[in-house]
Amino acid sequence: MKNDIIVVGFLYFIILCSYLLMLIPYDTFVTITKEDNLIENMGALFFLLSTILFMYCYVMSKGSGNKFWKVKSNRNIFFLLLGIIFFFAFGEEISWGQRIFGWGSPEIMEDVNRQHETNIHNLNFFMYNLSFERIFNLFWMTYCLLIPILNKYSGTLRKYFNGLNLPIVPIWAGLLLLFNYILIHIIQYLQICETKRMLLGVLEIKETNFAFIIFAFALYWTVQKSYKKI
Repeated sequence: MKNDIIVVGFLYFIILCSYLLMLIPYDTFVTITKEDNLIENMGALFFLLSTILFMYCYVMSKGSGNKFWKVKSNRNIFFLLLGIIFFFAFGEEISWGQRIFGWGSPEIMEDVNRQHETNIHNLNFFMYNLSFERIFNLFWMTYCLLIPILNKYSGTLRKYFNGLNLPIVPIWAGLLLLFNYILIHIIQYLQICETKRMLLGVLEIKETNFAFIIFAFALYWTVQKSYKKI
């Protein structure tokens, strides 16, 4: 228990310190937070590592599947879905390798993509309607925070979640996501960023922090062998 508190406290410390990068020389900050540089690449890496861990949990969950009405799966489908979701996040983060391998976007994609890249989250539709950021916020607020709290305090819902064999995110991870979300809004509210470019860099840190936290609870599940729970 004491070790768990120390580890979680250290994770909060990492998230807090990540925003202190704003204090380094401006040119250096801008450089490391640009596209295809350190911060964005770290975020992509964390999404990829999370995908690998979720897929590992899926494979290892053999014999501990889900029961949907009268249909029972051999493995836990939720781990597979999480793996697919965060592989998609990884691909989107690097524009599916477009800038790495130097291939161009289809003309139809360039016409409807705000950055003229091969990705979905920058499509004009999502820029002016329901953005991917809002979709992601809805996802983690529901799955990573609301459901774990309901699972802890509602016996009826706990029984339902157990029946589905739904992997429950540890509450500390949901609160850590909330902590990161609150920090970025405090920074924006206080108008700490002196330029728009600096604000974009801070938003990039926020996204990488989200990826890091997801990797943290994916690793936690793997170490705890949560895939064996029925």
